Amino acid sequence: MSIGPFKNKIEEWFVKILLKNADKVFTRESYSHNLVKGLKNQSTLSTDLALWRDDIEIEPSNSWNGYYVGTVLSWDFPFAKDKLKARARYKCEFINACKQIKNMTGRPVILYRQVGEVFGTGADDTFLSSIIQDGEDSVILFDKEMTPIELRSYIAGSLGIIASRFHSAIFALQAKVPFIALAYQPKSEYILKDNNLSDYYRDIATFDGKEVADFLCETNREVFKLLLNKTEQNSSDLINNTFISYLDNYLI
Repeated sequence: MSIGPFKNKIEEWFVKILLKNADKVFTRESYSHNLVKGLKNQSTLSTDLALWRDDIEIEPSNSWNGYYVGTVLSWDFPFAKDKLKARARYKCEFINACKQIKNMTGRPVILYRQVGEVFGTGADDTFLSSIIQDGEDSVILFDKEMTPIELRSYIAGSLGIIASRFHSAIFALQAKVPFIALAYQPKSEYILKDNNLSDYYRDIATFDGKEVADFLCETNREVFKLLLNKTEQNSSDLINNTFISYLDNYLI
């Protein structure tokens, strides 16, 4: 699991009490691991279970073939001094990234909804609508309900993804498709850092849209796939030697 950051001492106190009553605590990235240690509790550092090799072949769909895709996040920037300014900056730079990709490829960026079943019910939908409107011909909305398996197949057929929602980056990792994760919480940043993927995230509060687009479009997919194969193997070994090993012994 991931823990923190805490907004106040009350949150920190509650988490500290809960951790003391746990038989075993596994953290999926080093930020949370060190935070738990700072609370005078014990933690075993593992990684995100989504990086465990599942040997499931992902058949790429042709639906997004030749397109870059993206997800947006209605983030309130809780630690920013000026929350509205930070939110407006994120929106502007995200649109700039899409416009740059459109200029480089001649095709708009497909935006899809990571959460919510019907458009208008998801947490990001109002914000997404404003990006669709202001992004003009650089973005298009793919509004179709998809199962996780279908979504992974669609992503596998795409050229790459700008992932505001971290699960979009996870799906890209599983499909071995180039991505840039816009990190809004330490979990996003440190899961990638811990897996030697520091080049593939940017801080959501400070990223440059043109740089993100250029980096994504210039990423060599075959070289990236080799890197992810190694990452997946290392992650699987770590999970097997920590979480899975504990479960095996616990269930005996």
